[in-house]
Formats: sequence, structure tokens, C-alpha cells
Amino acid sequence: MTGPDMSVLITVLITVLIRGPVVSAGEAS
Repeated sequence: MTGPDMSVLITVLITVLIRGPVVSAGEAS
């Protein structure tokens, strides 16, 4: 099962992992 779905899922996961800490730090400060 290889297709655009995997790329989209990976992109979303990476985006969440990167934005997660940044947003938390922004709200904390």
C-alpha cells in the first residue's frame, strides 16, 4: 500500500511534531 496517502500522513506527523513544541513554548511565554 504505497501512495500519496503515506506522504500526506508523514507530512502531517512531521508538521505536528515541529509545531507542537513551538506553539506550546509560544503560549507559555
